[in-house]
Amino acid sequence: MITSPAAIRLATWLLRFAPPVPTRAFARLVGSAASFVLLTRRRTVLESLGFFRPELDHARRKRLARRTFANFAAAVVDLLRLPSATRAELLALVSFAGVEHLDAVLEAGRGAIIVTAHLGPYELGGACLAIRGYDTTAVVERLAPEVMQALASFREATGMQLIPLERAATGSLRALRRNGTVLLVADRVVGDTTTGVELPFAHGTRRVPTGPAYLSIASGAPVIVAHIVQTRKHNGARYAVQLDSPIVADASLERNESEMDLTRRITARLAAIVASHPDQWFVFQPEWLRNRG
Repeated sequence: MITSPAAIRLATWLLRFAPPVPTRAFARLVGSAASFVLLTRRRTVLESLGFFRPELDHARRKRLARRTFANFAAAVVDLLRLPSATRAELLALVSFAGVEHLDAVLEAGRGAIIVTAHLGPYELGGACLAIRGYDTTAVVERLAPEVMQALASFREATGMQLIPLERAATGSLRALRRNGTVLLVADRVVGDTTTGVELPFAHGTRRVPTGPAYLSIASGAPVIVAHIVQTRKHNGARYAVQLDSPIVADASLERNESEMDLTRRITARLAAIVASHPDQWFVFQPEWLRNRG
């Protein structure tokens, strides 16, 4: 979310108008107002909503777009508070469901690959996994030094390890070999946009990475699709994390076929999750390739 360059620029713009310690309510107000100012970003969000909710008229999509900007601003505030929050505050902020799937995978001793989308503050979900005692490693794209320094404060506060994108394969395999958990974001290709594969995503087509499938086949670690979204204060929590049942590669297929099959299955789950929460999908790049219909 906040680790993509476009999201960082948007967050920086939003926070220019925030008080020194912005409240979530104020942030939501600024975020909603931003949807009327950042016209290029709004057009991108509206385009995405058309693929996720084609049945909605333009007026209803505009309301969802405003809510997307408001949700993004509120999530940024929560992320900025992460380094200074206590362990108890963070654990109270996020509820978890499906942790038994992760525990069962880790019992096999080959590590776990958690795959998510740019949905909600996924960095916060990973940080809370680390706080709960899981050996958690997240892959992040190479950013400006000041941004990497800010992310390092997340690591210091939670114990989550960070691997730059250019060392994703070796660093991830090393973490899996020690039976750790690797967190990957797999709803868009970062960097060289000619890599990855084109697959259906909701009512459109997007280019998605094959990295999670490659790592799973190379290491034997299953893939768990997970997501974090804002919730209605379930058990007092502001966010809810859901970890799905694991996906394993089809051993009866050739390696290339198995990698493609696994990528399709991961992408289908991610698309369904995002379609259920389109106003919390924080992707501001126009990367749709074509309409499926």
